[in-house]
Amino acid sequence: FLLFFIFFLNSCNKPKTVFICGDHICINKAEAKQYFEENLSLEVKVIDRKDKKPIKLVELNLNKENVDILKNKALATQGLPLDGKIITTLPMRGRWAQKGALYFSEYGYVNFETHEAYNLPGPISVFAWMRVKKFYRGWQTIISKGDNTWRLARNRQHNYLEFCCNGIKPEHVLIGKQDVNDKKWHLIVGTYDGEHIKLYVDGKLDASLPATGKVNGDDYPVNIGANSRHKNRDFEGWIDELGILKRALSEEEIQEMYLIGKPSN
Repeated sequence: FLLFFIFFLNSCNKPKTVFICGDHICINKAEAKQYFEENLSLEVKVIDRKDKKPIKLVELNLNKENVDILKNKALATQGLPLDGKIITTLPMRGRWAQKGALYFSEYGYVNFETHEAYNLPGPISVFAWMRVKKFYRGWQTIISKGDNTWRLARNRQHNYLEFCCNGIKPEHVLIGKQDVNDKKWHLIVGTYDGEHIKLYVDGKLDASLPATGKVNGDDYPVNIGANSRHKNRDFEGWIDELGILKRALSEEEIQEMYLIGKPSN
């Protein structure tokens, strides 16, 4: 969450102003200004100095209901109930001015109810634009269908990612090499075509392995920014323009996607 607070403390001295940038106290006003300019979201809470009750950051967030709908824009599946519920995320500035994105944190995600359309045995492509704010736990998730089918996520405690397609052989976990924990926007694409599983970062092949077989299916819902099977894998950062395709994108198509949507970092 990006929260920007002003606390008025009960004191004989001049009231103290404290700026909260996301999950920490801003170092100074310059950092607070930069944080606001980058995220275009400002919430001001004036705390009554007579109220001695401590107020926690998460409590202030969860007290305000924030649920909206993320629309499925795929023409081939418009007749299906595939829209997602946006839960406690914040709309913020995206890859350039006037470009929006969703900011995800420990309490924010998008949930898509269980539907057979998300059980894709292959071929499959999963892609998203993402920007890491903070890696602080293993397997933080960009998008997943539980933990036994397909998913894009952080690999363990590392600064690179993994694309997984449980059920394919000989190896269902493909581990990348590119460091994405750099506060920059990246286009992440995972593909499986029945012969190879591949991971691309910013239009370039990051990792590839030969693989065959079918990707598992199950009844877990799809989550953006979280894993519906493991509740402690929440993403911290920005995600935008995400898609799930019933075919494997070619390297040329992925390069074109990156060049068209290349951000201003």
